[in-house]
Amino acid sequence: MRSLLDLVIKRSNVVAVVAGVFVIGYICLLVGANYLSQVELQESALEQLRQDMEKRATAVNYFCSERKNDLKNLIKNRAISGFFENKALGMSMEYGLRSSLLGISKTFDHLLANRKLGEERIYTRIVFIDASGKLLVDSQPERQKVEHELDWKTFLTPEKQRTVVIDVYDGQGLKVIISTPYFFKNRYAGQILAWISSKTVYRLVEETKESAKRSVYLVCGSYLFPLPADMQYVPVLYSLTDPGSARVMKTHRFEQVKKDGSRVDMFAMVVPTKETPLFLVTL
Repeated sequence: MRSLLDLVIKRSNVVAVVAGVFVIGYICLLVGANYLSQVELQESALEQLRQDMEKRATAVNYFCSERKNDLKNLIKNRAISGFFENKALGMSMEYGLRSSLLGISKTFDHLLANRKLGEERIYTRIVFIDASGKLLVDSQPERQKVEHELDWKTFLTPEKQRTVVIDVYDGQGLKVIISTPYFFKNRYAGQILAWISSKTVYRLVEETKESAKRSVYLVCGSYLFPLPADMQYVPVLYSLTDPGSARVMKTHRFEQVKKDGSRVDMFAMVVPTKETPLFLVTL
């Protein structure tokens, strides 16, 4: 009888061990499957992010290409060539040249008023500089000009014949400018600069408001492109490794220290915009 009882106990122990091993194996299988599922989900999310970044970068590239076309068409305007024709004839500011500049100013105002993205104006300012670096026409009213004006000579590009996108930090924020040289009878005569509205540029890459943990930025060097003041949320960015050192379209992981001293694990994906000094960064 005792032998039979011992046999039953042994068999029960074996069954318990087998059942335990089975349960542990099943749990490991579930954990492994869940891990693989999470990895696959993460890879899928990153791939979707890459595609999203490419679309945003394409939108910025197309936008900048259209702005270059705007200035290429602007330099063909008769009002500008008319000014230099009158100047070549010996006309002075007091006797005719000033009215020619007024015609150029009206042309600039027309472009400012008619180029829009939705309801927002694309351009905020257009200036015309002569070959010596003298400011001839400025669409910005005197009351809106900064206290310390820019050195216009630094914008002159007599050696170049193409329209480019440049960035300028004016002490208040990063500005994106379309710059094109102007040639009169094959001689360099000046430069036209058009400031792009930060609102219109940012709306090309603006992130949806669904997640406060994800943000999209335009970055140039160590400068962050200014966010529009009317945005419902303002993503924080206190430190970011130079985007130029991050591999394009690869996940760049880093640790961010907030103002309150707390640390947050972050990752960034970087995409350069073609023919511009800007990088598109998603955090």
